[in-house]
Amino acid sequence: MSVIGDRYAESLFDLAKEENKVTQYLDDIKLVGEVLGSDPQIVQFFNHVLIENDKKIQLLDQSFKGNVDQYVLNFLKLLVQSRRIRYIDDIVGVSIVVSFLSDVYDIISGIA
Repeated sequence: MSVIGDRYAESLFDLAKEENKVTQYLDDIKLVGEVLGSDPQIVQFFNHVLIENDKKIQLLDQSFKGNVDQYVLNFLKLLVQSRRIRYIDDIVGVSIVVSFLSDVYDIISGIA
């Protein structure tokens, strides 16, 4: 895992909590991870510096619009624009761990 991936995952988790959509965002980011991880050429496309961000964002829209929450889609676009999409595996992994730990904390604290 990377520090950068950790920070982005924590930011997404904070947004999910704020929007009261933790489960939905977690499911969405898992779906994104599965799709992007399903074919090495997809990752190469998003990491390629000669491919314009507009084309990458267009592919994100075609692939995920209507299938994931708009905030999650915007988060992916931010990753593309900041050239951080290569950390998506780390972000997915950390998101799962953070969500699990939050659930455990809520149970221990008697919140859930």
